[in-house]
Amino acid sequence: MEARGFYLYSGRSKKDANITIQLLGTKAHALVGISLNLKGYARTDKMLRSFSIHLSMDGKTYTKVISGTLNVEDKEQFFSFSKSHHARYARLTLHDNQAQEPLGEITLGQWKVLAKQESMALEKALNIANPLLGGHVVKSSYYLSPYWDRNILTAKEENPYIRTYKGDKEELSFVLGFNHQRSAKITAIEWVESVKNS
Repeated sequence: MEARGFYLYSGRSKKDANITIQLLGTKAHALVGISLNLKGYARTDKMLRSFSIHLSMDGKTYTKVISGTLNVEDKEQFFSFSKSHHARYARLTLHDNQAQEPLGEITLGQWKVLAKQESMALEKALNIANPLLGGHVVKSSYYLSPYWDRNILTAKEENPYIRTYKGDKEELSFVLGFNHQRSAKITAIEWVESVKNS
């Protein structure tokens, strides 16, 4: 569970800006920590320095579980909770930047919420090839179009025909990639036939 790309402008009237996310699914997850990545395009002194994390079951009442300070490092920084907490919502509070300016610009590249593996079971399996979830075509044996992902991986816009050229003998094949080139545990593969145009 992650969120990416945060930027707060300077000159705000209030300190401590909040970023809240609702965790995947309808059930609470056993959360054990977070990771933060400062990598981005901002100056070093504008990157997030101090923060705190609050969790909630209902999205209304939040409990603080950790606070911390980031070093200026071009990699993920991990922070563990003292114990696991069940929650459906997580809130990241940005306190100040590396120049210790609470009302100055604050940037953050990525925020991840970490949960126990056994609590991540979903009520319904995800289609990890869906472009909306980061699925994409890495390569294909034939040139399909400039819109590979849309034409192959989306049911509504999928192209049922592939144009081949004289001398082409290779069968159509393609390689799929998943979100951020990660590995995935595949529980099922379903081939859905496109509806031919009349």
